[in-house]
Amino acid sequence: MLLGARSSLIVILGVLIAACAAGPKARLCLDTGEPSTEPPFELTVTLSATELAVGDRVQVTYHLRNISQNPAAACPDGWDEFHVINIATKANRGLLYASTAIDTNSAIRLPPQATLTWVREAQIPDVGVGEAQFLGRFASACGPWTGGLYSQPVTIQIVAKRTDAN
Repeated sequence: MLLGARSSLIVILGVLIAACAAGPKARLCLDTGEPSTEPPFELTVTLSATELAVGDRVQVTYHLRNISQNPAAACPDGWDEFHVINIATKANRGLLYASTAIDTNSAIRLPPQATLTWVREAQIPDVGVGEAQFLGRFASACGPWTGGLYSQPVTIQIVAKRTDAN
């Protein structure tokens, strides 16, 4: 009887692992292999405006694409990280999170070549006026790949603070 129960458990685990790997509602399924140093993802961002003043809020659309030929899992360590770098002065500020815990409830799993899109609002930090670069950032705290990656820079123009004409 014990041997039969053990065989049934092995079959059930096999089915669960297969469902995890292919199920449409699978959220976090980690391979048992070595962690990868190469990110399976590519991040791009688009901005609702490219001429902004310090303190302005801009809508940022993040696109995280699985560029691998395999399903990829990640535990996002913040959904709205970014950097703004003044091209002339190299002043660099942004919003980054430092996390000490992994939230597996927010774990994601993307099929090959799939894209996950989300929108956040960012406040432009003071890096001085002039041409600057906005870079989105995505970090994963779990999965076969852990680490952070940046989007390609989006060129923005930071102008002097606007005043109301009233």
